[in-house]
Amino acid sequence: MKKELQYILFIFISLLFLISCDEDPCEGINCDKGVCDSVTGFCICSDGYQRDSSDICTIMWSTKFAGSYTVTDSCTGTNPGTTIYPVTITTSSPTTFDLSTIGSLGQSIKGTHTNSTSFEIDSIFAGGTILTGTGMLLDTTFVINYILNDTVSGNIDTCTASFSN
Repeated sequence: MKKELQYILFIFISLLFLISCDEDPCEGINCDKGVCDSVTGFCICSDGYQRDSSDICTIMWSTKFAGSYTVTDSCTGTNPGTTIYPVTITTSSPTTFDLSTIGSLGQSIKGTHTNSTSFEIDSIFAGGTILTGTGMLLDTTFVINYILNDTVSGNIDTCTASFSN
């Protein structure tokens, strides 16, 4: 009986040793702008970065927007209508980009990352008008929905700016 107990104890200890020798799923993985998930072995990207085709965090979110665009701006409200104008977008950080203008404000506006397909337009106040808005990346184009609130006249316009290049 003593030998059987020793044999069972030996098998139990051997199994514990084998279980404790599991391979680290993050061994040899460099996530660049992120960290490796020790359970799955996949990279979890830092804010403003996304995984590339190799699943490494190298793609800066804001670079998806950089370029020159033709904007079709459709508004309802006090000043209804459609306007077409050019806009240039530059990357300012992994989580932000700058639009050369939007609507009739004529000044640069910042977009800030909220998730992989959405962003917010930083509210601005120009010449008595407040602009607020949000945007979304749709396939290869993106759309910004914004409100112009003229605090002097009380006029409010709701607009949709569709970007195409």
